[in-house]
Amino acid sequence: MHILNFAHPLSEEQLAQINQMSGQSLTVQTIPTHIDRQRPLAELAYELAEAAASLRRRGKRSHC
Repeated sequence: MHILNFAHPLSEEQLAQINQMSGQSLTVQTIPTHIDRQRPLAELAYELAEAAASLRRRGKRSHC
C-alpha cells in the first residue's frame, strides 16, 4: 500500500496499525506542506499533487 502523507510523520505505532488493518506492506511518502489560506484551494491542491509526482519520479520514498 502506498501512502501519501501530507501531514506530520506517522509514528511506528500508527504504521503498525495501518499495516495490521491493511494486511499489506507499506510505502510511505511524506510530502511537506504549508497551506496559505490566502491562495485558491485549487492552486494549492495542484501544487501538492505536483510535489507528490515529483518525489515519486525521483524515487524519494521510505519503505516500512
